[in-house]
Amino acid sequence: MEYVKKYKWALGGLIVMVLLNIATLVTIWTIQPPQPFIPEEDPLQGRVQKFMERELNLSDQQVQTFRRLRMEHMQETRALNTKLHQNRRKFYEALSDSTAHSKRDSLARIIGNCYVDIERSMHEHFAELKSVLGPEQQQKFEELTRQSLWMQRHEGQRRGREYRRRGEYRGNR
Repeated sequence: MEYVKKYKWALGGLIVMVLLNIATLVTIWTIQPPQPFIPEEDPLQGRVQKFMERELNLSDQQVQTFRRLRMEHMQETRALNTKLHQNRRKFYEALSDSTAHSKRDSLARIIGNCYVDIERSMHEHFAELKSVLGPEQQQKFEELTRQSLWMQRHEGQRRGREYRRRGEYRGNR
């Protein structure tokens, strides 16, 4: 009799442990905590930072200020991009609901405002960076940002031409 009682307790304990393990795994898989922002992970950003330091001939104090401003800007834009992606996901989910016209319109406005906030943040960041620089450095900074924007625009056009040439826009992958 004692043996059956111990067996039931052991079996009950085993079942509870299995259930707790399953609950823990499900929680880990479904609720992923936000990853901490570490700007050094992106080698391109590090190269851009070094390039700007070299081209603008920044002093040590300016380098430290640039890095601090860059970190602050990256954290701000990360939050804005997270908000943007969450609302885009909600918008695409609302597309399948034919009765949610007002919800889709509201989400579309929110998404548009997110893009405006991101652009405003970028403009303010560049203005803050520029305020740290001397007059000659400001001219060089404006020249570098103008060149960068021109290259980005033309890179996007080149990618678009390649995309159309391959026929991917028609779903012919």
